[in-house]
Amino acid sequence: YDHLRKKLIKLNFIQSRFDECVFYYGRTIFLVYTDDTILIGPDKEEIERIMKTLSKNFKIEDQGTLNDYLGVHIERKEDGTLEMTQPTLILSILKDVSLWENGGKNKATSRTTPAYSTTILTSDKEGEDFNNKDFNYRQVIGKLLYLEKSTRPDIACTVHQCARHCITTKVSHAL
Repeated sequence: YDHLRKKLIKLNFIQSRFDECVFYYGRTIFLVYTDDTILIGPDKEEIERIMKTLSKNFKIEDQGTLNDYLGVHIERKEDGTLEMTQPTLILSILKDVSLWENGGKNKATSRTTPAYSTTILTSDKEGEDFNNKDFNYRQVIGKLLYLEKSTRPDIACTVHQCARHCITTKVSHAL
């Protein structure tokens, strides 16, 4: 990061005062996340000039328009709005919990409301321990937390209820 930052500043990029991973060049914004970057702006020619400059100074790969970034699929709708989804992560979760067969058959059922927010998942002290033989509970909860934070805030209550039981997971928590 330090190497990138120093080089960008030398190339007359201006680093944001509020976020060290955001740089400005003319009307273009340059975003950095680990080794992934995005150039966005209203002037395509300016972006192309910046790409040429960057390619002289770094080994870069132009992956075209922004359709997927950090596992998030971004689609512009006809009305100008953006829809962000995470189909790869959702498929991974479905496979983890055996709700997706190798032949591509979905065994899950959809609900318009993920769960009632008034139903509390209790500790179930007398319940049978969940032994992670069917799936890794913590790993699935981690993926669900990332999904919830990125594109699915509607599942937050349910995921947080389940996350409270990662240490002492019972079979009733994993159903």
